[in-house]
Amino acid sequence: MPQVLEETIRQLKSIRLALILLGRFSWLRMLTRERVSDKLPDARIGWLAFEHAYRCDEYLAHTYQEQSVRIYWSEDAKRYASSDPSGGQIDTILIDIGSRIIKWITSLQMTIEEVPVLAPIGDVVRDVSSSLPFITQNALEVLHASSFDDSARTNSCVCRTIQGPRHVAIDPAFTPTDSLMDQPAPVFGDSVELATPYFWTLAMRESMASESTALSGIEYDGLPISFYRDIAKQTWDEMRHAQMFFELAVELIPYYGASLLDSDPRKALVHQFKETRTGLPVPKERNLYEAMWNADLPERLVIMQIKTEGPAVAAIRKKLKTKLCVVYPKIRLAFQVDEQDERSHAAIGARWLKYLIPDSTDRAELMAQAELLRGVLLLTSFSHYNSISLPELVYKYSTGKVMPVAN
Repeated sequence: MPQVLEETIRQLKSIRLALILLGRFSWLRMLTRERVSDKLPDARIGWLAFEHAYRCDEYLAHTYQEQSVRIYWSEDAKRYASSDPSGGQIDTILIDIGSRIIKWITSLQMTIEEVPVLAPIGDVVRDVSSSLPFITQNALEVLHASSFDDSARTNSCVCRTIQGPRHVAIDPAFTPTDSLMDQPAPVFGDSVELATPYFWTLAMRESMASESTALSGIEYDGLPISFYRDIAKQTWDEMRHAQMFFELAVELIPYYGASLLDSDPRKALVHQFKETRTGLPVPKERNLYEAMWNADLPERLVIMQIKTEGPAVAAIRKKLKTKLCVVYPKIRLAFQVDEQDERSHAAIGARWLKYLIPDSTDRAELMAQAELLRGVLLLTSFSHYNSISLPELVYKYSTGKVMPVAN
């Protein structure tokens, strides 16, 4: 009987690690996709995987006094994750991971039938296969068995173990046009004419927020599982926001087109989108993903979660008071959902920045440095998409030229 219990705990720990890998590889696949509608399922899988992994982790700690896991890529999994894999390669890895999860769950269920006292473990894993229906049995084994053995972990630091994709694609519905150096991004206004382009541009930016949080979950090792659970929540939240605001823009586009004069060149863009689902103009710099790629984890937490998501709450509350939110209840609901989620994202940033930098003085200094560095990081996207060297841009905007505003 002791051997049965030992094997049961081992299998549950293997399921926990497999779910962690499932989440991280789902994020990686998300970064290879173009359409928001294709990215969204991967963001959801990442969230579900870490919710289940967290439940396994809590059960192991509470029932068997097992130490909560810190997350590291195994050498084998890291080799695949850092090799710039295609979506098809990641599909094969995810199917391999899923088939192992099914195998271990099936084994646990058989054990529980013979040893009913272990029934709580069945409750812990019961919803895994039903909520992740794509996982199947009898797949080709790609990853080495050591990837699912937490005793094989030897790392002990929080570090950027791999580098995720340097660039990501934007949804083909969008067409990069004018640079932010020449034309500011659309801002929200109390009319359909102003709000519609704001919503489709916001959809692209929300996608970037999802991609940048997923990037941190892929690249950084050594943090508690609760960090990755928070990252998974925000990754799925932001991609849902992207889909929500894009659908809102699409619904408003007919009214937007009707508000334009026949001589307005934007009228042709509306017609093109209706015909081809392409052509919505966005900044040449796209979603500024490169800025986050070039930042480290504390800088990302400051720039994205604390200094962007936090202030966004007050801005959303102002939008909720506009007449447009009265006339269009869907707009009001979208902003209400966005407000609640942004509050939680700001809290995520504050929580994990404090974890990484416990000393309040050091933390304040890092936040000030990140604010100073923010402009340079944004210019990395300007440099890439405008074929201008970064030193040239830094000189240009450090000698009196006003920095472009990324709304």
